Amino acid sequence: MLCYKLKFANAGLSKQGNLQVPIFLEYDGSILDGNSSLEVYDCKDFGDESCGYCKYKKTQGYKCDWCGSCKYSKQETCSSSKKKCSVSISKLEPSSGPIFGGTLVSLEGKNVGNQGDDITVTISGAECTNVTVVKSSKKISCITGNATGRSIGIKVTVNGETYTAANIKYTYVGQHEIFGFSPNRSIIAGGKKIRISGNNLIFPGSDYEIYYCNDSNSCLQCRLSKKYVKNQYMMCRMERSSSILTLKYLKIIIDKNTVRFLLFLKVEDQR
Repeated sequence: MLCYKLKFANAGLSKQGNLQVPIFLEYDGSILDGNSSLEVYDCKDFGDESCGYCKYKKTQGYKCDWCGSCKYSKQETCSSSKKKCSVSISKLEPSSGPIFGGTLVSLEGKNVGNQGDDITVTISGAECTNVTVVKSSKKISCITGNATGRSIGIKVTVNGETYTAANIKYTYVGQHEIFGFSPNRSIIAGGKKIRISGNNLIFPGSDYEIYYCNDSNSCLQCRLSKKYVKNQYMMCRMERSSSILTLKYLKIIIDKNTVRFLLFLKVEDQR
């Protein structure tokens, strides 16, 4: 069975450029049982000035291709259809992190990649791993690697097309320092607030876990309070202990990297 060509107004199209329309068969004035749906789309709504997303929709079976803009194309009639899409980066968050890496960063721009693309990211000379497409062609994320602390450009390669964002900086910050903490005693019931002072302590976008441990690696967690976080100090609250303990070192895990400091904290019974 063949249908005549139909024209749909695009007022009902979604922001993604498509619309699900129900279809049914009418015979002799009666609607036959059963129904299906037909997807209606407009190629120009897929484009949104993005060559990469337009070509991505083409790989999904849509009759679209990039010809200066995203247009309907039955065949590869556009001279630019075989060209690679130019990559550009306009935003990076966060803009700094610890020198040993492990920080989840996001990059926004144009034609930065789609699912299934070959995408590599280098930040300050270190490979950024676990590249993930967050929003097709517009946003990706990755985890920073270990670098030298120099602040240089960012390089993104998508399917062999490379872009170097020399004007966008990511700074690797040096080694953490702990000057001390107070008070140096907690109680078995927990809940004691501990203030930790130092330098290069906090990085936006990083995940933190704080523990006080003894030589047998028995640890009590001190839960970080987001309300009291600065680069020179942080506040955390001790969890409950099952017994009296003398804890010899502070262990801070930042983005799955462990930093240890030899300090002492006494957990005693409340009197």
